[in-house]
Amino acid sequence: YRADQLPDRLELYAWVARLRGEEIRYDWSAQSATRFKKFAQESNALWWYPYKSLDGQYEVEVTYACPDNAAGSKFKVASERRGAPAEGSVEGTVEKTQGKIVTRKLDGKLTVRPQTDHITFELVDDDKSAPLKLKKITLIKSAS
Repeated sequence: YRADQLPDRLELYAWVARLRGEEIRYDWSAQSATRFKKFAQESNALWWYPYKSLDGQYEVEVTYACPDNAAGSKFKVASERRGAPAEGSVEGTVEKTQGKIVTRKLDGKLTVRPQTDHITFELVDDDKSAPLKLKKITLIKSAS
């Protein structure tokens, strides 16, 4: 892809992500990843390897379902480089969705550069919301 050929909305589906960690699973029937457990060593996360042509500021939407009794954990979407501080990150809180799929736009913008190695989704402080089912994240190119 050249940068000028990329769509303004880029959908990163869970099924194309790398599943990091022991517990995480892809649920084909729900077309989503689940079991985002936190561990001291390697927490369960999704990693996407972006096109090298992503460059700029992106709004982030997260599409997921969560049972009401598992809501409340903070999560983070970050753009990372190996062995370097994150390029950028945006955070949100897992909401109650009564188990139905919802899409939520996060506050802030995610910076992604050609040097970005991977874009990640993971829970931040606790894994109360580990049962959430993440379907995709969407990056929306900012006009500015």
